[in-house]
This record gives sequence, C-alpha cells and structure tokens, in this order.
Amino acid sequence: MPLAANGEIQQQLQQARSLTEAGQRQQASALLAALADDFAKQSLSRADAGSVAELAFFFSQNKAWRDAAFWFAKAAELAPDKAVYHYNLATMLRILGDLKGAEQALDKALELNPGDGEAQHLRSSLRIQTSKHNHIAELKQLLQKPAQEPKQQVHLHYALAKELEDLQNYPESFTALKQGADLRRAHLNYDVRRDLAIMQKIAQVFSKQQLQQKAGSGYASAEPIFILGMPRTGSTLIERMLGSHAQVSMAGELNNFSQAMMAQIRTLGQPGNILEAIQLSAELDFTALGERYIHSTRPDTGHKPYFIDKLPLNFLYIGLIKLALPNAKIIHVQRDPMDTCYAIYKHLFTHAYPFSYNLDELGQYYQAYQRLMAHWQQALPGSVLELSYEQLVREPQTALKSVLGYCNLEWQADCLHFERNADASTTGSAAQIRQRLYTSSVGKWRHYKAQLVELEKRLS
Repeated sequence: MPLAANGEIQQQLQQARSLTEAGQRQQASALLAALADDFAKQSLSRADAGSVAELAFFFSQNKAWRDAAFWFAKAAELAPDKAVYHYNLATMLRILGDLKGAEQALDKALELNPGDGEAQHLRSSLRIQTSKHNHIAELKQLLQKPAQEPKQQVHLHYALAKELEDLQNYPESFTALKQGADLRRAHLNYDVRRDLAIMQKIAQVFSKQQLQQKAGSGYASAEPIFILGMPRTGSTLIERMLGSHAQVSMAGELNNFSQAMMAQIRTLGQPGNILEAIQLSAELDFTALGERYIHSTRPDTGHKPYFIDKLPLNFLYIGLIKLALPNAKIIHVQRDPMDTCYAIYKHLFTHAYPFSYNLDELGQYYQAYQRLMAHWQQALPGSVLELSYEQLVREPQTALKSVLGYCNLEWQADCLHFERNADASTTGSAAQIRQRLYTSSVGKWRHYKAQLVELEKRLS
C-alpha cells in the first residue's frame, strides 16, 4: 500500500506538522524519528516520493538537517524526474557544508527545470566561478526569454551579477545587480521612513537616564552571546570562530528575543502601532522577559555553558537585552561602511532587510543604524564589545583573543580553524564559511566606485 493511502502514517505526518507549527520541537522530533523508522521498513516506490519528501521537510523545519538531507535524497531517488526534490536536497547539503554535493543536486534540478531562478542563483553562490566553469551564457539566455515571473527574473539577475563579479567583469556585474535590485524593490511595499522613526523612538524611550533607573533586575543567566549589527559584516565568521570553542554552541539567527518581547507587551495591552509597542516595552517585567527568552531557545541551547544568538537586527534591542539579561555578552561587528553597504546591496535576502534594494534607502538606514549604535555606546558604556571585521581577517589571533577575553573564555586554538567546524549553517554565508580565512572582500566596493558615488557622498 502506498504511504499516501496509509491513514495512520498520514495522520502522523499531519501531527508532525501541527507539532512543528506549534513550536513543540521535542515532541515533533520524537514523532519524526518514529516515522523515519516506519518508512525505513517499507518497500518504497515512486508513489511514496511525496510522503518521503514531506517527512524530509518536517525534519528540516525541526533543524534535523542530516535527516532531512537523507530523506530528500530518498525522494529524489524514488522520483528522479522531480526537480524540486533535487533542489531541496541541495539546500540541505549546502547547510551541511557539502558544497560539491549541493552543486551536483542543483545540476540535476536545472537539467529538469533550467528556468528555476532560485536554483540558478543558489548554484552560482556555491563556489567562485571561473572562465572555464561558469553559467554566464546560460543565465543571459534565460534572461532574454519573455514572460519570466518577476521573482525568477530577480534571482537570475543576482546569479548573473555574482558570476560576472567572480570573473572580474565589474561594470556588467553591477548592471545585472541593479536590474535585479530595482525589480525586487518594485515589488516591495516599504517606506524607509518607518524604520528611521522606529530607531529614533527606541533611542528616545531607552535613554541613558531611563536605562540607569530601570537597571538592577533582569534574569541572571550568562548563557547568551549576542552577535549583532548590520548583515554582511562578518558576523557569521566570528560566530563560527566562537562556536568552535568547546564551551560555546551556535543557535543561529534567532527571532526569539523580539518574539518574547512582543508576547510580554501584549500582556500590558494591545498597542495600536509599532511606536506604541516600543513605548510599552520600557514597562515590561525585565526578569520575566529574560527568562522567557532563555527558555524559548531550548532545545537548541542548554547543552553547553554558552550559546550564540547571531541575529543582526538584535542591535535594535540592546537596551532591552541589558535590562532583561544583564550578564549577557554583546558583540557588535563593524565593517567599512561602503563595504558593508555594497555587500548588503548585492545580497538577495529571503525576507528581511527591505531597505537593501535601493542605494539611497540603504544609505539612510545605515546612517540611522550608526546613530542608534552611538546612542547605545553613550547610554551603556562598556556593555558592548566593538569588533572590526578588517582586524578579524587581518589579525585573527589578536582579534579573537580580545573576543574570548570579553566572553570570559580561555584560549582554544580550534577557534582559528573554524573552517573545520562541521556544524550546520543556514546563513547567507553558508558557503563562504567552509573556506579558510580570506581578505579579498576588504575594499571590494572600490571596484564599483563610479556606480556608488552618491552612496559614498551620503556616508562621508
């Protein structure tokens, strides 16, 4: 009997979905393990590929990446003509660091569906393209075809821009990049003024005086190490270095703090807008907020003395973090402003950072971020460790010793060999962090000095 016709198995898959969506990951993981045992005992056929892929998907939702990869591979084996199974396998292999395996899976997916812009973009990102081995002609041909969906066009433009940059064809690369960014921006409902008002309100509500008056409580846990700042500044690099320490685990980019904050705010009332929510956040029970956050990170945390939360946007909540978790460590990663903004502009984000597709909006957001970080430094002196990306890549041992000292961690040489760390990575740098340390990204924006002249004027 095909799995799709097995009522008991389909009921268990639905239960796994419900548990996963409810955030009950421990129960979901136990159910998925039992289902995987059942599937392994079956004589599977092509008709079972959909149920197998569904099992793989739920494993991925529960961060069981190796199990997800195994079952996506099985689905692709059962139905080798289904491009989506090869693509999903590739996404899991990339997370696990098997970049060659991911590229092979993407080659198969694109053989079946060459117009899949997301698959093309992912494949382009896996390695540095060369004059002998690239997909530039294929990407240009695809972009000339009419009636491409905007989303697919965007991915194709970004893929082409990346490959052209690898081949040092900088003018043509920027042209492709701008076409992709402009198209992405045209389909976003976003007003940068809202984000600027939010950051201004945060600084107003969490003034130095208010932070001093409200200090003294908070949850005592010293587990969290927050790595924050703008995206694409090297935060994944220092995360992998610190995460190679025997006492530190990497929890990834967690939305848990803001979610815990909003849940606490709703107990005080229903804010009419985000500015009212910020005002209410100053009246929270900070100890309860800290405790709620720590407990929400389980089971991903708690098995080592410290864990890293690497969500860049936590820079918005530094005041609240220090009130709720006074013993937490906060590392602010900084990079040359122009390198930062160019790196953000050339990255196609899944959902976040809508300011990144227009250079003027990007510049405005970056300046507001700088103002807020200056406020935190003035209001909370000594609470945030400033880390330079440039120093980290040029003098890694010196920079790393400073970070370890700040985190009260002893020196471990393994931290310098982060590329050997086999732990999964779901970030935009998942391919880069499998390489040894490199400095080639320092000053890369200068290849586009003419195209970025207005941004440079704003930031200077």
